[in-house]
Amino acid sequence: MSFSGKIQSRWYHREAQREASCKRIHSSFFDDHSLFIKKQSESFTAILVYVDDLVLIGNDIGEINSIKQDLDDKFKIKDLGDLKYFLGMEVARSNSAIHIYQRKYTMDLLRDFGYLDCKPLFTPFDYSQKLSKESGTILTDNTVYRQLIGRLLYLTNTRPDISYAVGRLSQFLDCATTSHLQATFRVLRYLKGRPATGLFFSSTSNLHLTGFTDVPILVAPFPVIASCLGTRSLAGRVRSKPQLPSPLQKLNIGLLLLPLVKLAGYLF
Repeated sequence: MSFSGKIQSRWYHREAQREASCKRIHSSFFDDHSLFIKKQSESFTAILVYVDDLVLIGNDIGEINSIKQDLDDKFKIKDLGDLKYFLGMEVARSNSAIHIYQRKYTMDLLRDFGYLDCKPLFTPFDYSQKLSKESGTILTDNTVYRQLIGRLLYLTNTRPDISYAVGRLSQFLDCATTSHLQATFRVLRYLKGRPATGLFFSSTSNLHLTGFTDVPILVAPFPVIASCLGTRSLAGRVRSKPQLPSPLQKLNIGLLLLPLVKLAGYLF
C-alpha cells in the first residue's frame, strides 16, 4: 500500500517529527530526517517526505489508515491514492509485482540532449576502452558534460545497468575531454533502446540480496573495487559486468528499500 499527499501551508519538519513521535515512528533512520519508520511486531510502515509531498508504504492497511487519519487531523492532507509518480520515478503495480522505473525522465533526458531520434546501442559502455585524463582533447566548456553526468547519476536510482558507465565517467568531471563526452553520449544511445527498464519486485519471490565483483584487471588502469547489489527478481536482468556504486543522492530509492531489506533479516 502506498500513499501520496500534500501538507498545506506549514513547514513539515517540526510538526512531522512531533507527529512521528506520537505515533512512535523513528525519525532518525540513517540520520535522514526525510524518512520515518515504524515497526511493531509484524507491522512495518515507512513515510518518505519531500517538501510537502509524502509517500506512505507498509504491510498493515489498518496502521496505514490510522496514520493517514492522524496526519489529516493535523495537517488537512489530500490523499492522491496509490503511488504512480514521484520525483521522476514511475510506479506500475499489480497483484503480482511492482515495477519502479523512470521512462518519462529518460525520454526528457534524450530530448534535452538531442538524442531522441538516435540509433540505439546494446551496451552502455565500451568496456575495452581505456579512458583516462589524457584521453581525447580537453573540453573548453564542460558544462554540458557535468549536466549530463548529474542527470545520469539520478537515473541510476532505478537503472543499475548503467551504474558502472556513469561511475567511470563521473571520475572525469574536472578534466572532461571529447572522448569522455562521446562515451557519455553512448550511454544515451543505450537508454534510447530501453527507456522503461527499471527495478522489478515480484510479490511471489523472497527478497534475496546478491553481490559480486567482476573487474577485468587488464582493462582497469587502476585498482577498482566494484560491486553490484540486486534482488532475486532482478536475476537475469543484470548482466555480470563490473558495477561501481554511484554517489549517494539526496533522495535515493535505496533509502526506501533498505528498511525492507533489514526487516527481511539481511543486516549489513
